[in-house]
Amino acid sequence: MMRENPTMVRYSHDGEYRFEIIDGKNGAFQVWGQKKIYDDYMGDWFGWTDVCDYAHIADTIERAIEKAMKR
Repeated sequence: MMRENPTMVRYSHDGEYRFEIIDGKNGAFQVWGQKKIYDDYMGDWFGWTDVCDYAHIADTIERAIEKAMKR
């Protein structure tokens, strides 16, 4: 699920994960991790699903990017 108006979207080096960084407008940034979903019937990936254990809060956008890219 893509969140509304992410400030930034980053992808892992292998392209299997993406990280949405959202400005919480309260001095904090949210980081949401997602993983590609593959469809065996279609033979390719078809979307993204949230990684439930990968949600973080950061105090700056730089820290949010750092947390996202640690995956």
